[in-house]
Amino acid sequence: MDIQFEKVSYIYQPNTPFSHKALYEVDLKIKSGEFIAIVGHTGSGKSTLLQHLNGLLYPTSGEVRVGDFILNKANKKQDLKGLRQNVGVVFQYPEHQLFEETVKKDIAFGPRNFGIADDVINQRIKSVIKEVGLDEGILSKSPFELSGGQMRRVAIAGILASMPQVLVLDEPTAGLDPYGHQQMMELFSRLHLERNLTTILVTHNMEDAFTYADRIIVLEKGRKFLEGSPETIFHDRQLLNNVQLELPEVLLFLEKVKESFPFSIEYRGQSMEELARELDWKLKEFKV
Repeated sequence: MDIQFEKVSYIYQPNTPFSHKALYEVDLKIKSGEFIAIVGHTGSGKSTLLQHLNGLLYPTSGEVRVGDFILNKANKKQDLKGLRQNVGVVFQYPEHQLFEETVKKDIAFGPRNFGIADDVINQRIKSVIKEVGLDEGILSKSPFELSGGQMRRVAIAGILASMPQVLVLDEPTAGLDPYGHQQMMELFSRLHLERNLTTILVTHNMEDAFTYADRIIVLEKGRKFLEGSPETIFHDRQLLNNVQLELPEVLLFLEKVKESFPFSIEYRGQSMEELARELDWKLKEFKV
Protein backbone atom coordinates (compact mmCIF):
# COMPACT_ATOMS: atom_id res chain seq x y z
CA MET A 1 0.00 0.00 0.00
CA ASP A 2 1.80 3.10 -1.25
CA ILE A 3 1.61 6.33 0.77
CA GLN A 4 2.22 9.85 -0.48
CA PHE A 5 2.16 13.27 1.20
CA GLU A 6 1.92 16.20 -1.21
CA LYS A 7 2.69 19.62 0.32
CA VAL A 8 0.84 18.69 3.52
CA SER A 9 0.45 21.41 6.12
CA TYR A 10 -1.54 21.15 9.32
CA ILE A 11 -2.68 23.89 11.72
CA TYR A 12 -4.15 23.15 15.14
CA GLN A 13 -7.00 25.47 16.19
CA PRO A 14 -6.81 27.69 13.09
CA ASN A 15 -8.20 31.23 13.21
CA THR A 16 -7.92 31.37 17.00
CA PRO A 17 -5.36 32.93 19.37
CA PHE A 18 -4.13 29.36 20.01
CA SER A 19 -3.39 28.61 16.35
CA HIS A 20 -0.28 26.46 15.89
CA LYS A 21 1.20 25.22 12.63
CA ALA A 22 2.57 21.72 13.18
CA LEU A 23 3.44 20.68 9.59
CA TYR A 24 4.81 22.82 6.76
CA GLU A 25 4.28 21.58 3.18
CA VAL A 26 5.63 18.09 3.82
CA ASP A 27 6.35 15.98 0.73
CA LEU A 28 7.18 12.30 1.14
CA LYS A 29 6.61 8.93 -0.51
CA ILE A 30 6.55 5.52 1.15
CA LYS A 31 6.52 2.48 -1.10
CA SER A 32 4.54 -0.64 -0.27
CA GLY A 33 6.70 -3.04 1.75
CA GLU A 34 9.17 -0.44 3.06
CA PHE A 35 10.22 -0.16 6.71
CA ILE A 36 10.43 3.58 7.39
CA ALA A 37 11.61 5.32 10.56
CA ILE A 38 10.39 8.85 11.27
CA VAL A 39 12.60 10.59 13.82
CA GLY A 40 12.89 14.01 15.38
CA HIS A 41 12.88 15.58 18.82
CA THR A 42 9.70 16.53 20.69
CA GLY A 43 7.66 19.08 18.75
CA SER A 44 9.08 18.12 15.35
CA GLY A 45 5.68 17.03 14.02
CA LYS A 46 6.06 13.22 14.16
CA SER A 47 2.76 12.47 15.93
CA THR A 48 0.84 14.98 13.81
CA LEU A 49 2.16 13.37 10.66
CA LEU A 50 1.23 9.83 11.68
CA GLN A 51 -2.34 10.85 12.56
CA HIS A 52 -2.82 11.75 8.89
CA LEU A 53 -2.15 8.14 7.89
CA ASN A 54 -5.57 6.82 8.98
CA GLY A 55 -7.65 9.97 8.83
CA LEU A 56 -7.50 10.97 12.49
CA LEU A 57 -6.38 14.32 11.06
CA TYR A 58 -7.00 15.83 7.63
CA PRO A 59 -4.48 18.21 6.04
CA THR A 60 -5.20 21.90 6.45
CA SER A 61 -3.71 22.14 2.96
CA GLY A 62 -2.17 19.60 0.62
CA GLU A 63 -3.13 15.97 0.16
CA VAL A 64 -2.41 12.54 1.63
CA ARG A 65 -2.85 9.39 -0.48
CA VAL A 66 -2.92 6.01 1.25
CA GLY A 67 -3.56 3.34 -1.37
CA ASP A 68 -6.83 4.36 -3.06
CA PHE A 69 -7.82 6.75 -0.27
CA ILE A 70 -7.35 10.47 -0.81
CA LEU A 71 -7.38 12.74 2.23
CA ASN A 72 -7.68 16.47 1.69
CA LYS A 73 -9.64 19.45 2.93
CA ALA A 74 -12.39 18.98 0.33
CA ASN A 75 -12.88 15.27 0.94
CA LYS A 76 -13.77 14.96 4.62
CA LYS A 77 -17.06 13.08 4.34
CA GLN A 78 -15.76 9.77 2.96
CA ASP A 79 -16.16 6.50 4.87
CA LEU A 80 -12.74 5.75 6.39
CA LYS A 81 -13.55 2.31 7.82
CA GLY A 82 -11.65 0.59 5.00
CA LEU A 83 -8.65 2.87 5.50
CA ARG A 84 -8.54 2.23 9.24
CA GLN A 85 -8.80 -1.50 8.72
CA ASN A 86 -5.77 -1.38 6.43
CA VAL A 87 -3.70 1.01 8.56
CA GLY A 88 -3.13 -0.45 12.01
CA VAL A 89 -1.71 1.97 14.57
CA VAL A 90 0.18 0.80 17.66
CA PHE A 91 0.19 3.81 19.97
CA GLN A 92 2.41 4.29 23.01
CA TYR A 93 1.27 1.95 25.80
CA PRO A 94 -1.30 0.13 23.60
CA GLU A 95 -2.15 -2.09 26.59
CA HIS A 96 -4.02 0.88 28.08
CA GLN A 97 -6.64 0.34 25.36
CA LEU A 98 -7.56 -3.15 26.56
CA PHE A 99 -11.00 -3.29 28.17
CA GLU A 100 -12.82 -6.59 27.47
CA GLU A 101 -13.28 -9.34 30.05
CA THR A 102 -11.14 -11.88 28.17
CA VAL A 103 -8.14 -11.74 25.87
CA LYS A 104 -10.14 -13.45 23.13
CA LYS A 105 -12.88 -10.80 23.22
CA ASP A 106 -10.32 -8.00 23.19
CA ILE A 107 -8.57 -9.36 20.10
CA ALA A 108 -11.94 -9.89 18.40
CA PHE A 109 -13.16 -6.35 19.03
CA GLY A 110 -11.36 -4.65 16.14
CA PRO A 111 -12.14 -7.11 13.34
CA ARG A 112 -15.76 -7.44 14.55
CA ASN A 113 -16.10 -3.67 14.36
CA PHE A 114 -14.94 -3.89 10.72
CA GLY A 115 -17.70 -6.42 9.94
CA ILE A 116 -15.56 -9.53 9.69
CA ALA A 117 -17.46 -12.82 10.18
CA ASP A 118 -17.11 -14.59 13.55
CA ASP A 119 -15.70 -17.82 12.06
CA VAL A 120 -12.97 -15.84 10.27
CA ILE A 121 -12.25 -13.88 13.46
CA ASN A 122 -11.85 -17.09 15.46
CA GLN A 123 -9.34 -18.43 12.91
CA ARG A 124 -7.41 -15.18 12.99
CA ILE A 125 -7.30 -15.09 16.79
CA LYS A 126 -5.55 -18.48 16.90
CA SER A 127 -3.08 -17.29 14.29
CA VAL A 128 -2.23 -13.85 15.70
CA ILE A 129 -1.84 -15.03 19.29
CA LYS A 130 0.97 -17.30 18.08
CA GLU A 131 2.44 -14.54 15.90
CA VAL A 132 2.94 -12.32 18.95
CA GLY A 133 4.55 -15.15 20.91
CA LEU A 134 1.72 -16.09 23.29
CA ASP A 135 0.02 -19.41 24.01
CA GLU A 136 -3.63 -20.09 23.15
CA GLY A 137 -4.26 -20.86 26.82
CA ILE A 138 -4.13 -17.13 27.50
CA LEU A 139 -7.26 -16.44 25.42
CA SER A 140 -9.71 -17.27 28.23
CA LYS A 141 -7.91 -15.07 30.77
CA SER A 142 -8.69 -11.49 31.68
CA PRO A 143 -6.14 -9.18 30.03
CA PHE A 144 -5.72 -7.54 33.44
CA GLU A 145 -4.31 -10.76 34.91
CA LEU A 146 -1.35 -10.63 32.52
CA SER A 147 2.08 -9.09 32.81
CA GLY A 148 2.71 -5.73 31.18
CA GLY A 149 4.62 -7.34 28.32
CA GLN A 150 1.86 -9.88 27.70
CA MET A 151 -0.78 -7.14 27.72
CA ARG A 152 1.15 -5.22 25.08
CA ARG A 153 1.38 -8.31 22.89
CA VAL A 154 -2.37 -8.88 23.25
CA ALA A 155 -3.04 -5.29 22.17
CA ILE A 156 -0.81 -5.79 19.13
CA ALA A 157 -2.59 -9.07 18.33
CA GLY A 158 -5.88 -7.16 18.29
CA ILE A 159 -4.46 -4.82 15.63
CA LEU A 160 -3.01 -7.66 13.57
CA ALA A 161 -6.34 -9.53 13.60
CA SER A 162 -7.78 -6.91 11.24
CA MET A 163 -5.05 -7.86 8.73
CA PRO A 164 -3.69 -4.34 8.08
CA GLN A 165 -1.40 -3.71 5.13
CA VAL A 166 0.29 -0.81 6.92
CA LEU A 167 1.56 -0.97 10.50
CA VAL A 168 2.24 2.38 12.19
CA LEU A 169 4.32 2.19 15.38
CA ASP A 170 4.27 5.25 17.63
CA GLU A 171 7.11 4.77 20.15
CA PRO A 172 5.97 1.12 20.56
CA THR A 173 8.60 0.17 23.14
CA ALA A 174 7.88 3.01 25.59
CA GLY A 175 8.21 1.86 29.20
CA LEU A 176 9.86 -1.49 28.41
CA ASP A 177 13.15 -2.65 29.92
CA PRO A 178 16.07 -3.25 27.50
CA TYR A 179 15.27 -6.95 27.05
CA GLY A 180 11.57 -6.25 26.48
CA HIS A 181 12.50 -3.45 24.08
CA GLN A 182 14.66 -5.77 22.00
CA GLN A 183 12.05 -8.54 21.98
CA MET A 184 9.33 -6.12 20.85
CA MET A 185 11.41 -4.65 18.02
CA GLU A 186 12.38 -8.14 16.84
CA LEU A 187 8.66 -9.00 16.82
CA PHE A 188 7.85 -6.01 14.60
CA SER A 189 10.78 -6.80 12.30
CA ARG A 190 9.60 -10.39 11.90
CA LEU A 191 5.98 -9.34 11.29
CA HIS A 192 7.16 -6.82 8.69
CA LEU A 193 8.94 -9.54 6.72
CA GLU A 194 6.46 -12.38 7.18
CA ARG A 195 3.38 -10.30 6.38
CA ASN A 196 5.08 -8.09 3.77
CA LEU A 197 3.83 -5.04 5.65
CA THR A 198 4.53 -1.39 5.06
CA THR A 199 5.91 -0.45 8.48
CA ILE A 200 6.29 3.12 9.76
CA LEU A 201 8.18 3.49 13.03
CA VAL A 202 7.94 6.81 14.87
CA THR A 203 10.75 6.86 17.41
CA HIS A 204 13.27 8.81 19.46
CA ASN A 205 15.53 5.75 19.49
CA MET A 206 18.31 6.20 16.95
CA GLU A 207 19.48 2.62 17.48
CA ASP A 208 16.11 1.24 16.33
CA ALA A 209 15.99 3.59 13.33
CA PHE A 210 19.50 2.53 12.29
CA THR A 211 18.96 -1.20 12.86
CA TYR A 212 15.53 -1.81 11.38
CA ALA A 213 14.64 0.91 8.86
CA ASP A 214 15.22 0.78 5.11
CA ARG A 215 14.93 4.57 5.05
CA ILE A 216 14.83 7.35 7.66
CA ILE A 217 12.90 10.61 7.53
CA VAL A 218 14.03 13.34 9.94
CA LEU A 219 11.51 16.01 10.89
CA GLU A 220 12.47 19.37 12.37
CA LYS A 221 9.92 21.98 13.45
CA GLY A 222 7.24 20.52 11.21
CA ARG A 223 9.41 20.28 8.11
CA LYS A 224 11.16 17.38 6.42
CA PHE A 225 14.80 18.05 7.28
CA LEU A 226 16.58 14.93 6.00
CA GLU A 227 15.64 11.75 4.15
CA GLY A 228 17.73 8.76 3.11
CA SER A 229 19.19 5.38 4.03
CA PRO A 230 20.44 4.89 7.61
CA GLU A 231 24.03 5.05 6.35
CA THR A 232 23.35 8.37 4.60
CA ILE A 233 21.47 9.93 7.52
CA PHE A 234 24.07 9.05 10.13
CA HIS A 235 27.06 10.01 7.98
CA ASP A 236 26.95 13.70 9.01
CA ARG A 237 27.18 13.85 12.78
CA GLN A 238 27.19 17.65 12.94
CA LEU A 239 24.00 17.89 10.90
CA LEU A 240 22.26 15.52 13.33
CA ASN A 241 23.56 17.48 16.31
CA ASN A 242 21.99 20.59 14.81
CA VAL A 243 18.56 18.97 15.24
CA GLN A 244 19.40 17.46 18.65
CA LEU A 245 19.82 13.87 17.45
CA GLU A 246 22.65 11.55 18.41
CA LEU A 247 24.46 8.80 16.54
CA PRO A 248 23.33 5.26 17.40
CA GLU A 249 25.34 3.56 20.13
CA VAL A 250 26.85 1.08 17.67
CA LEU A 251 28.29 3.86 15.47
CA LEU A 252 29.65 5.72 18.51
CA PHE A 253 31.35 2.46 19.53
CA LEU A 254 32.95 2.02 16.09
CA GLU A 255 34.04 5.65 16.08
CA LYS A 256 35.70 5.23 19.48
CA VAL A 257 37.50 2.06 18.36
CA LYS A 258 38.92 3.88 15.34
CA GLU A 259 40.14 6.74 17.54
CA SER A 260 41.67 4.51 20.23
CA PHE A 261 43.38 1.63 18.40
CA PRO A 262 45.58 1.04 15.33
CA PHE A 263 42.72 -0.72 13.57
CA SER A 264 39.04 -0.26 12.82
CA ILE A 265 36.05 -2.59 12.73
CA GLU A 266 33.82 -2.75 9.67
CA TYR A 267 30.12 -2.57 10.44
CA ARG A 268 28.18 -5.46 8.91
CA GLY A 269 25.02 -5.32 10.98
CA GLN A 270 26.60 -6.72 14.16
CA SER A 271 24.98 -6.29 17.55
CA MET A 272 26.88 -4.54 20.35
CA GLU A 273 27.69 -7.96 21.86
CA GLU A 274 29.09 -9.19 18.54
CA LEU A 275 31.14 -6.02 18.13
CA ALA A 276 32.55 -6.41 21.64
CA ARG A 277 33.65 -9.97 20.82
CA GLU A 278 35.21 -8.79 17.55
CA LEU A 279 37.08 -6.03 19.41
CA ASP A 280 38.39 -8.59 21.91
CA TRP A 281 39.61 -10.79 19.06
CA LYS A 282 41.37 -7.87 17.33
CA LEU A 283 43.01 -6.77 20.58
CA LYS A 284 44.50 -10.23 20.92
CA GLU A 285 45.53 -10.33 17.23
CA PHE A 286 47.27 -6.96 17.44
CA LYS A 287 48.48 -7.68 21.00
CA VAL A 288 47.28 -4.28 22.15
